[in-house]
Amino acid sequence: MCSFNLILINLMNLRSLLFVALLSPICFVMLAQKEDKPNALQLFLQANADSTIIFQYEPYSVQLSPYYVLSKKADTITAYTYKALPKLDKRIQLPRSIGLKIRHRNYIAVNLVPIDVNMYFQPVYFSPKKLLNFWKNIAKENPWQLADDSVDGHACIDSQGNRTGNYIYDGGGIYLYLITKNEIKKLDYYAPQFFEKEVCPGRKGRISILKIEQLFDRHFSQ
Repeated sequence: MCSFNLILINLMNLRSLLFVALLSPICFVMLAQKEDKPNALQLFLQANADSTIIFQYEPYSVQLSPYYVLSKKADTITAYTYKALPKLDKRIQLPRSIGLKIRHRNYIAVNLVPIDVNMYFQPVYFSPKKLLNFWKNIAKENPWQLADDSVDGHACIDSQGNRTGNYIYDGGGIYLYLITKNEIKKLDYYAPQFFEKEVCPGRKGRISILKIEQLFDRHFSQ
């Protein structure tokens, strides 16, 4: 009887190990995206540009949340993205095995590789005039001087430091990475649209990040 129980326990442990092994790549991706330590792409931009702004929506799941990048080196302004490759054109007839391999490469493997200067990091064309206006409009919001939730407080905070007003738990968030030769700074705003428009309007950081969001959306959604 004891030996039978031991076999059952071993089988259960084996299943647990297999489950952990299957989840480990997913957990690695989640941890990699939440990690505040600069990744290889951010360090590369720090070394090869004067100033860089990366806009990113907070990831909802293990799927990579794209980077939208505006970078300046001397008088050269360049836009980039870091995101999954475009989906396959459905009109193209492919053998199933080849199609699966390409799909894995295009928008599954991107979640499994460290964020770096690889095939998912691509320059995006805008006219020089449009890039200059883009940069100037963002500069109007003084991003390097903005306060985020870590400074002003999460959600809505009264003068005594107590949370006030309504709250949501699935509102999403915005990350803004500000990169110079001297530092890589991350600004973090949770549900800025909800709190600014519906609960406690008037916070300068939220107002500015929503304007910056509009600028990135206007340019990169085209």
